[in-house]
Parts: sequence; C-alpha cells; structure tokens
Amino acid sequence: MVTALAESKSSRAGAASVSLRSFVTYWSMGLLLAFLNCNAAFGAGATVQDDEDSEAGVKVEALDQARQPGHLVRIPMPIVGNVAERAIGAIDRILEKVTTEVDGKRPILVVEFDNRNGTNGVGSRFEDCLKLARYLTSAKMNKLRTVAYLPGPGNVPQELFAEGEVKRSTFESHVVLVALSCEEIAMHKDAAIGNAGADVESLDELLSTAYRVMAEKRRVFPPLVALSMLEKQRVVYRVELKDDGVKYVEDTEYQEIIAAGKDRATITMAGPNNFGFFTSEDLQNYRLIRHRVDSRKDLADRYNLSATALEGDPSLGENWKAVRISINGVITARMVTWIENALSTRIDEDQTNMIIVELESAGGEAEAAMRLANRLSEFDPMKVRTIAYIPERARGVSSIVAMGCDHLVMNGEADMGGESRPPLKPEELVPIKEGLKSLAKRKEINWSFFYGLVDNTFEVKQYKHKRTGRMRIMSVEEKDLTKSPDQWQEIQVVDLAAGIDGVTAENFGLVRSLVEDFAEFKSFYQLTEDPTLLEPTLADRWVEKFAHQLASPRVAWLVLFGAIFFLSMEFSNPGLGVPGFLSAICWMLFFWSQYFDGNASVLEILLFLVGVTFIIIEFFVLPGFGIFGIGGAIMVTISIILAVQTFVIPSSAEEMTTLKTSLLTFVGASSGFFIALFLFRKYVDKIPMLKRMMLDPNENNADGFSRDQKESLVNYDYLIGKQGVCQTRLSPSGKALIGNELHNVITDGRMIEKNTEVVVRKVVGNKIEVGVSG
Repeated sequence: MVTALAESKSSRAGAASVSLRSFVTYWSMGLLLAFLNCNAAFGAGATVQDDEDSEAGVKVEALDQARQPGHLVRIPMPIVGNVAERAIGAIDRILEKVTTEVDGKRPILVVEFDNRNGTNGVGSRFEDCLKLARYLTSAKMNKLRTVAYLPGPGNVPQELFAEGEVKRSTFESHVVLVALSCEEIAMHKDAAIGNAGADVESLDELLSTAYRVMAEKRRVFPPLVALSMLEKQRVVYRVELKDDGVKYVEDTEYQEIIAAGKDRATITMAGPNNFGFFTSEDLQNYRLIRHRVDSRKDLADRYNLSATALEGDPSLGENWKAVRISINGVITARMVTWIENALSTRIDEDQTNMIIVELESAGGEAEAAMRLANRLSEFDPMKVRTIAYIPERARGVSSIVAMGCDHLVMNGEADMGGESRPPLKPEELVPIKEGLKSLAKRKEINWSFFYGLVDNTFEVKQYKHKRTGRMRIMSVEEKDLTKSPDQWQEIQVVDLAAGIDGVTAENFGLVRSLVEDFAEFKSFYQLTEDPTLLEPTLADRWVEKFAHQLASPRVAWLVLFGAIFFLSMEFSNPGLGVPGFLSAICWMLFFWSQYFDGNASVLEILLFLVGVTFIIIEFFVLPGFGIFGIGGAIMVTISIILAVQTFVIPSSAEEMTTLKTSLLTFVGASSGFFIALFLFRKYVDKIPMLKRMMLDPNENNADGFSRDQKESLVNYDYLIGKQGVCQTRLSPSGKALIGNELHNVITDGRMIEKNTEVVVRKVVGNKIEVGVSG
C-alpha cells in the first residue's frame, strides 16, 4: 500500500541550480534513454474495445467467461519523496506472488493515480517519476500487463470545484510520464490528462528524451502527442489520410500533405503556446486509450476481472491485524455510537487493517443501521478491509450494514433481508432509499438490490448487457439512469420479498465466499490468530447503562431541572460559586448521556455552547441590547429539545409523540428557574445546607448594629423614598440618577431597563436598593 507522503528535504531543494554532479548524472541517464528502443515505430493506434457508450461506434467483443487475475497499486500524487520507492515495493510484492500466466494471459496490474486529496499531480519531481517509469518498463514487468487508470472527480472533495465549474479530474505534470510507461491507459469519463510541462522551469534534452522514449517503447501515445504535453511551442496535427491511414505530424510535414492533396480531415492536437491537454472523450475519439469507464468496478468488468481484484492489499503481504465486532440483536443508535467510538480508537492507533462485522440481527433502527453502513464505507480499502459475516441471519435493515463493507461472507443457509423487526413504516423507506443511493455511489455498486432487501414491495430484476455480456441486478429506475438503458436485456425478476440465502447471493455474485463456520472464515482469509473481539468491558456496560438511564425522559427532565435550578440560584446571588458548579455538572451529564445514547450530536452541543455564550454577552458585555439574550435563549431551548430526540422535524405519528415528550421535558425542567427564585428569596436563610453557604446580610452583632452598617463608610438614609431614573440597565446592579447625584444601586433581584423611573426603598450602609416607581 502506498500512502501520501510529505515532500522530502531533497525534493524541496530540487528547484535549485543543477550541480556538476547532477549534470553528469542527467547526461548519463539521457544517453541510456537514447538507446532504449529509440528506433521503435509507432503503430496505427490502440483499438478501443468493450466500451458500452463508445461514440466512435467500435465493435465490442464479448467478455470471456473466466475472470482474469488482477492487482491494484494506488500511487499518491504528487509523486515526491519516497512515493516512487513505496510503489515499487508494493509492485515487487505482487510480482513475488505472480508465477505463471493464466490461459496464456498475463495478470493485469492496474496503476491508479490517487486523486482523493484533490491533487492533480502538479509538484511531482521528474527524477522520481522517471525512476518509477523505468521500473514499469523494465524486463521484470513482463510478467504483468500494466494499465494506468485515471479515476474521476467522484474521489475529489466536491468543495474544491467552483460553482458552475465542470467537474473533471485532471492529471498533469510528470505524472503523465508514469502513465505513458504503462502498456495501456484507461480513464474515467470525466478525466483529462496533459500539461506535463506544468512544473518545468527550463526544458532540456533529458526531459524530451524521456517522454519520447517512453512513448515509443509503450506505443500508447504517438511520440509527437506525448511531446506536445511537455513542450509548449510544439504544434501537432492529427491527419486522416485519404487512404484511411492516420498520421500525427508537425507543421512542415503537414504542409507537404496538404500540398499533395492527401488529407481528408485534420485536427490540431496541440496549438502554439499551449501544452497538449486531452479529455478522455478526445482520446477515445482518437483511439489512443483502450477504455473509458464509469468507475473502478466498470474498469474491472472491461478487463474481465473479479470485483475484488482491484481492492489492493491493506496487509501489505503481512499478517492481518483483525478486529471482530459482534452485532447480536436489534441495531440501536446507542450500539452504533459505541461501535464508532471503539473503531475510531483502534484505527487512530494503527492497530487494525481488517474489520469483521458479524451480523446476527432481526433488524433494528433504520437510521442507526444506515449510520453504521456509512461509517464502514468511509474506511479506505487500501488501508482497512471491512467484511460483513452472516452466520445465520441479517434481516431487514441489518442487511444495510453489509452494503457498507468491502466483502460479504455468508453461511450457505444464512438469510439476508426480508421483513425487519420492528417493521418499517412507509415514511421510513424514503430516507433509506436516498441514503442507499448515496452509499452505492461511494462504494461503486448498485443500490437496487440492497433496497429490495429492505422494501419487500420493491421490484428488482437481473439484466444482461447485450454487447458485453455483463450481468447486473437493478430496478427499472436504476437501469433507466445508465448511459445505454436499451442495451440491458431483462433475464428474470429477482424475488427479494422474503430475503435470500447465502447460496442464492453467491449465484448473483454478491458473496465473496460461502463458509460453514468462523473457522472456515479464518482459513479463507488466512488469519493465523483469532481476531480481537471488540466488546464493551464491565466498566463500559456500567457506563452505558448509567448513560441510558440518564437519557431516559423520566430522568432527563430531573437532570435538566437541576441544571436550570442551580443556574438560577447562581444568577440570583452572583459569586456564590457552588450552585454554578452544580449547574455545570448537570449540563454536562445531560448532554453526555444524550450523546452517548445516540440522541444528541455535535449540532446540539454547539447550539447550546453558542447560546450560553450569547447570554453571557447579554449580561456582562452588552447589557440592554437584547438580541444576544433573546437569540441565545432560543438557541439553548432548541438545543435542549433536539438533544432528547433523533430527528429535527417530525415526519410520523411516533415522532410527533416523541416531540411532545421533548417539549414536556423542557417545560418541566424550566420550572426550576421559577422554583429557584422563590426558594432563594424566601427560604435560603432557613435551609441548613444553603445557610452555611452564604452570609446573612442582615445578621446583627451583639452591639445591635448589622455588619453592613458597621463596615459602611457613608450613610445614604436620606435617600429613602426619593425617586430617580436608571442610567444603565439594572441586572440587578447598575447606576441611577437620584436627585442630581449619580449612585450605584441594586434591585431585589429583578431586572430593570434603562431610563425606567425608580424609587429608593431601602438603604443599608452604602447599599442603595431601588424598585420600579409606582
């Protein structure tokens, strides 16, 4: 397996001037390349075969019945650092396994250029690309038939494309040289190649020689076409001659053909001041590429390879580091959350390259099953192999989990699909269908079959392509979305209403292998040791049970009540501290339990934190503005309601009932605010525990004077009964203009807005308490 690597220190220095030693090395390499088949002539061009959507109308040959062996090596871009060495090492391991040809045909090696990180090859070092290209054209590679595969934009993060921009994956710089070193090139229908000179600051003879020699040796592209992608000033024409021949020429020879009247049609392949750049459609029309495909699976079909031939080897030829997850019973959101957390820990620690999901389930929650399938599909198959193992049954929505895995292994008598427990409601099927379509696109498989396992009213059929002989199981809806729906001939209706057994699934080509038991499963994958079983420990089970109890509606509202109650006490007498601490603990327990139980997500937590931040801004930064306080309160309310349910907008009667429960939970918990105010004002000095937590401001000493009176520096008794106007918002303290003097005042806990008329009701030492006038 080749992984993306950072550019090494030596590659960063590549732009520096070439030393004498480098010059000698370059010159020696150039002489060597010059003698490599420099006299080889370029043929009439590769024949386009097996393209169901070929616009050139080339006759397509039927596929052989026997599948050919194949292998995949994925090369990160740009090719810098030790990427070339790692790719060579991966191919060496494949060569060690290849001993003889099968039916006189060499095994196929697909060299895929990895564009998943959004790169297009720009930044690749010529020396590294040349090293890899020379290796791919060496004598030892005669044991393999090499195919360069340029994938489409589906791998590229969609945010990298500008709005309205044509989504096309491009392969540029010296990646082109590596592609030219393969015997064939296959491209996605939305891919393009060219601009080989994008990183060239000054063109020299070595660069041109390398591209020319590779083109002559492999005869994929004519040498002039290859050079046009490297040399900006080179103008190349494709001339169809009247004697039905095709010739690629430069300007001088082109003028001679025109003068002799031998031309029938001419296309300018590369114009002046532009690097040659060609889409897959261009190259197919020119008959320079063998296949133009929709996906890696389509590529495997075109070369008559098994669907698993192009998966790569995450174990790198060494022992598997496997973990086993046993899903026994109905699938729940809480179960999926635990699995996701457990897998993330294992993968982050680089302890796993195989995940075995053992399914023994009658169904469960559709949303939870879809979430687990999506999580499993996100693992890079070149790093982690995911396998669904069904020893007895995976009914209903549990079969969706198998769709997210790379392989499916079943017992011959095991059942998959059919009626789910609990039964699915019609409104639940729509999101499942859309989710399966998205998942199928990512996994490059058909979605109809797995949806048919969930919806027993959905009809799927087996089709055979008239020209290629390929077999697919699709619905009419999915067939009509293919490029050539009229080419698919219906063979039979596939009855999935009651599910299917392992033998039937194998006949349809959906099962990697049938096994009797897990011992045979281990033998098939050559597992020398039992996989590590991921299961909750005793502490995990206790934590899970505790979180589940806290998340239940009958307890959740009490936790919320405590959070709001203690928070209200803290605001009623700022600086107390203990109620604020207890409130924070309650809030933490509430959101943690709801997240652990699968209800709350990052959205709810962020809403709550941002809402609380806005409320704090309202109280302490921008008092009296209002928008932060109101907006923050709304966000906190929404976060609490969403945290106790798994949906945003109810779409069924059951969800409406859940929404009512959520609202009642919030209303019941909110009563803590009013209860806290009442208790604090009336009984705080009488409750033993709370009495010890604060000092009584009215407590008198033996001499009959209160502490406030003894510690006061001034006496404002003369202000009692006088009226004034608030100069700031009182929350509960602030400033008020009483008479002609500005005083610091405080209320009895109520909030009073700015410019409100107030009256002095009480004075204790230097503390002036006011209330609303009238």
